[in-house]
Amino acid sequence: MSIHVKMSFEKIGEPAKAIFDNMETYHHSALLNDHLWIFSRKYKEQPLHNWGHRVSFCGGYSAYFDIGSKSWSSKVEYPSLSVEENLEEVLFMLNSNIFLLLYTQFGGINFERLLRWDIDERNWTTVGDFKVLLSCFLFLHLK
Repeated sequence: MSIHVKMSFEKIGEPAKAIFDNMETYHHSALLNDHLWIFSRKYKEQPLHNWGHRVSFCGGYSAYFDIGSKSWSSKVEYPSLSVEENLEEVLFMLNSNIFLLLYTQFGGINFERLLRWDIDERNWTTVGDFKVLLSCFLFLHLK
């Protein structure tokens, strides 16, 4: 016995690449309230390791799709957050905020900095820097 379900889809807006010029190929995305945010990920070389990766911390742009109005915001650039070659990043959401955690993973995972996306300013702000003490306990120093 097989079940066939007919589905229909409604187009709610244009794709970002139809609206914006010079878009990066890779993005982080996050759904916050009625906005689907995208953050560009640029290629950053890691010459000491003969490869590179695509990250947001080296500067880029943000934009969002407003689900209510079914339209895209403007594309707004933000500056580089670090020039460190070996940083990695994780974008996540918590308590209606978008965060970016910067860390290294050579010789073990070491957290470096936690940033929060300022929706009004459309920029990253530092929440705190991580410091590992000799006792191997991890502390987050809040500003």
